[in-house]
Amino acid sequence: MTESHRAPGVAPHVRALRQSGLLNAADDDHFEKHIQLVRNALGVPVAIVSLLEEDRQVFAAHAGLPKVWAEKGETPLTHSFCQYVVREEANLSVADARLHPVLKDNLAIRDLGVIAYLGTPLRLPTGEVVGALAAIDTDARAWSERDRLLLESIAEVVSDKIRAYISDLNWETMFAQLHEGMIMGEVLRDDAGHVHDWRHREVNPACGRMLGIDYRKIAGKTLRELFPAIEREWLDEVASVVETGQPARFLRQFSGFDRWYEGSCQSTGPDTFVMLFMDVTARVKAEEELRASQDFTTLRQAALLEIGDRTRATIDIDLILASTAEVLGKALGSTRAGYGQVDPLTETVEVGQDWTSGSAVSMAGMHHFRDYGSFIENLKRGEDVLIFDVSEDERTRDSEALLLAHDIRMLVNIPIMESGVMTGLMLLHFDKPRPFGKVEADFVRAVADRTQAALKQARAVAAEKLREGEISHRLKNSMAMVQAIAMQTLKGADIEDRRAAFTARLSALANAHELLLKRTWHSAPLDETIRSALLPHGEAHRFHISGPTLDLSPKQSLSMSLAVHELATNAIKYGALREAEGKISIGWSLFRSETGQPMFGWTWQEKGGPIIAPPQRSGFGSRLISRVLPSDFAGEVAIDYPPTGLVCTLTCPAWDTVDVPPADADLVEVSA
Repeated sequence: MTESHRAPGVAPHVRALRQSGLLNAADDDHFEKHIQLVRNALGVPVAIVSLLEEDRQVFAAHAGLPKVWAEKGETPLTHSFCQYVVREEANLSVADARLHPVLKDNLAIRDLGVIAYLGTPLRLPTGEVVGALAAIDTDARAWSERDRLLLESIAEVVSDKIRAYISDLNWETMFAQLHEGMIMGEVLRDDAGHVHDWRHREVNPACGRMLGIDYRKIAGKTLRELFPAIEREWLDEVASVVETGQPARFLRQFSGFDRWYEGSCQSTGPDTFVMLFMDVTARVKAEEELRASQDFTTLRQAALLEIGDRTRATIDIDLILASTAEVLGKALGSTRAGYGQVDPLTETVEVGQDWTSGSAVSMAGMHHFRDYGSFIENLKRGEDVLIFDVSEDERTRDSEALLLAHDIRMLVNIPIMESGVMTGLMLLHFDKPRPFGKVEADFVRAVADRTQAALKQARAVAAEKLREGEISHRLKNSMAMVQAIAMQTLKGADIEDRRAAFTARLSALANAHELLLKRTWHSAPLDETIRSALLPHGEAHRFHISGPTLDLSPKQSLSMSLAVHELATNAIKYGALREAEGKISIGWSLFRSETGQPMFGWTWQEKGGPIIAPPQRSGFGSRLISRVLPSDFAGEVAIDYPPTGLVCTLTCPAWDTVDVPPADADLVEVSA
């Protein structure tokens, strides 16, 4: 045996026993009779039950120690003989420690008066030695074989008791630390022998947590005392277990807590049972949500197919909006559903034909977002808006009265974005809060996308039909114009000259049509209309064209083209283009009349030609200019013949598509 002041590591059971207070020598007497038996049987003044930790020995029981050490209930290893029993896992017999080569310097000799020592190991069920039972004499003594056998016999009893304590402690620890709720109970019977209740004999902390009650207040109480309205199935199942002896598993809801529990119950004896259970509410609800999601997926697919069927063969905007709103509203059980066209600049939405249920009224029409709250800021960023209670959400709290007046307690707005700008909105209203998650939001967006696509298709088809009608109408007008030109041009005997004039007029008309067709017959730029009409009539440098950028309507473009053609033809025969130095200025402007009315002015002015005088009679070209231009521009035309060259002016109110700027604004000019 070698000197050491540090014992080997001690089993965790020892610390657990000490921490529990069971081995606290200061106030426990669990081993009192055992150490008294050692003192009496071996005739010694001191006996101890010592348990070893890493840096000390703890007296689980002791008798005869000096007062100071008795009160401490422990010593450092510098005062321990028992550490060598634990280290060697064997008996230690010392007749006189003062003469022992290893122990002669141990401080227990001086401070505790230990002279003779006989110690034997205390073992756990695993065989591990955790301490020693020791007899101590304050005088030198030779220990006999009988002394050793007696001490070993008593040590076996002490070891058994320690093992029992550890077993109990392990059970209590497991009972307390179980994640599952555990109930140890007994059934209660009425006079007829029928089970009518059960009593909780013991419950663990997890049971209390799962039931939301302090577990210490459950023990001793009956099921009916704690939960008067509990479902009868909880009682019947336990009754069946104790009466048949057959264990049972269960998955059942406790409606009083809106919780689900899963577990097992088995009999432990006559009218007694043990129940283990877990709170599985989260799992059950997740499964329910999964089933609901699967059902909703089927519903969603059917709803989208129905929307496709309803909108595929129609261009009726109101029918499209009403159909999609109805399908969406019914699928999600809303109070109101609809689609709106958004103007992000004015922060307004024009709701089309919506769908309502119950007493809710339609909200079709124009609405300002900010009348209903501040969530427009979310929508403009492309964010879905889900407000579960308009009375509580800070974005709608100030508009609560208006929203509730429209039966809107909960609202869902899904924005439709194009190039980062909100252009459309799918809306859902509910008269009371309800669950609404990503799955539902994705469905609303899918319906919104279908609605927007159907509207675009319908508008495209309608626009195409309108264009076809417009083109047909305008072609009829053009043919009437051709007929009039033909009748006026081809009269007279000089048929060859007249045929050439007719061909030139038709060419001017064709050029104007070509310009309009490039713009899908919607409009034609004024400057391009003039240049196209002038193209056959001389060199471009002889014409000076200037004026702001403007678009003409198809009718205006055709009449302007013919008028310019007639003026250019006349200039070649009689005016500025007859002379090599002659030039023509063509200009236009926008201005306001004295009354502030927006006006358009156009001028044709010839210079550098021969001296002219008013004609003796008016030809077809002059009549065409004087009649067609005023009619198609809703204005007045004047043709003057000063000696310096012909001047033709057109003055009319600016048409709807022309934005007349203030008088001091800069105009965008075109010139050539």
